Amino acid sequence: MSLLVSSGKKKVYSTLCLFSDKDLYMELVKNSFFFIRHGETDWNVEGKFQGQTDIPLNNVGLDQAQRSAKVISSLGIDAVFTSPLKRALETARIVTSSLDIDIIAEPLLMECSTEETAKVIYMELAVSNLPSFNYINEKNVEDPDTFITRTLAGVNNSLKSNANNILIVAHGGTFWAICKRLNIKPFSVPNAQPLRIYLAENKMWKYEMIWQ
Repeated sequence: MSLLVSSGKKKVYSTLCLFSDKDLYMELVKNSFFFIRHGETDWNVEGKFQGQTDIPLNNVGLDQAQRSAKVISSLGIDAVFTSPLKRALETARIVTSSLDIDIIAEPLLMECSTEETAKVIYMELAVSNLPSFNYINEKNVEDPDTFITRTLAGVNNSLKSNANNILIVAHGGTFWAICKRLNIKPFSVPNAQPLRIYLAENKMWKYEMIWQ
């Protein structure tokens, strides 16, 4: 079930935000999907951890999304699900601007909001210079397992669509959680870089970068 939350050139719907511990053990309901991290923001440049603080794209991020739109338009995307945070939602609007599809905001795809969980992510990504955590308000404290569970539920909510080629627009932490659940070695995915995540013939999940 989804609710219309805004209107305009593209309608944006929001799903109901529900998940439980059993989501951690669920298999993904589709064997492939596309993923793109949001474009750059000023806080990315300034080294501030954004979490769920609602920061928009900067000019570089807008340009990154516009360049990626050329790639996305060639993939046959017929459904797009996005984190409702501005940086992801703006990216979703831009990369699908040439497609006649509405955007569905899935709250479970939002970035983690907790400093300790973020530090675990940065450690596994071998990030040497940690961002500043002085700007977050940790209203929703979730440990790494809870974050992975929430993310998996959001991904499965998205993949339950009847569409064939689904695009998920979210965050670096979201991608880390997907990798952890699918036993893919996590890495720091660049801003606005399209990827395909798929189940290979050997039953191992893999990813591939999609270049212009």
